[in-house]
Amino acid sequence: MLRKFTRSCACIGMALMLGFSAFAFSGVTSANTVMAASDQQAAAVDPSGKGDGYSAVLYDNSNGLPTSEANAIVETPDGFIWIGSYREGCGWIDRKTLTYHPYRLPQGPDVSIFDILCDPKGQLWLATMGQGLLRLNPETGEIKTYTQHPKAPEDRKINSITNDYISQLSLSADGRHIYVATTMGVCCMDMTTENWTSAFGENCLCYGTATRIAKEYNGILYIGTNDGLLCYDLNKRQI
Repeated sequence: MLRKFTRSCACIGMALMLGFSAFAFSGVTSANTVMAASDQQAAAVDPSGKGDGYSAVLYDNSNGLPTSEANAIVETPDGFIWIGSYREGCGWIDRKTLTYHPYRLPQGPDVSIFDILCDPKGQLWLATMGQGLLRLNPETGEIKTYTQHPKAPEDRKINSITNDYISQLSLSADGRHIYVATTMGVCCMDMTTENWTSAFGENCLCYGTATRIAKEYNGILYIGTNDGLLCYDLNKRQI
């Protein structure tokens, strides 16, 4: 265990495999610690670059985590670190004790979480592989599930998420909408009304696989797909 989180570099995730692994930047915690995650490991590092008094400890399924695959990391306003993993759902770490606490989801213990997003209200949004989008209120424990309507693939006007297999989530610049990348394109939900815009209408990628969404910038949403990068104009509603 690390004696002080802010004086250490905590590695949480999969035991290092042969070769090199790339990190995907996730964010900076209130303890001025950079959190990063990949399909092989996750880490918290000192952003000052000094390295004085810091040490690294690898956390995996041999010393605290339920699995060695940590797919997503996010910090809530109350300072808890939430981790989403492959086929082990999610859980949170208390920074003071560095103890992992699994969270029981209604979908069962073997849910695969590929991304976690914390909205301005402190609610957690969980992107799953096959169980849709989950909204979790950490304070009350309330969970709401958004899954695909059976006729959504044929009718884009149906108020529904486009697919239950989700790779990434992103908030709109005003914090009122959540963008969802699925295996059937990108959809958007108004978090106040809970109304969906499936695949952004007829002028956007409707049935391609969206793998990544960059943060909205100057009215443009950047979408990574299996067919390349798409730049979607949110005002004109076209690529």
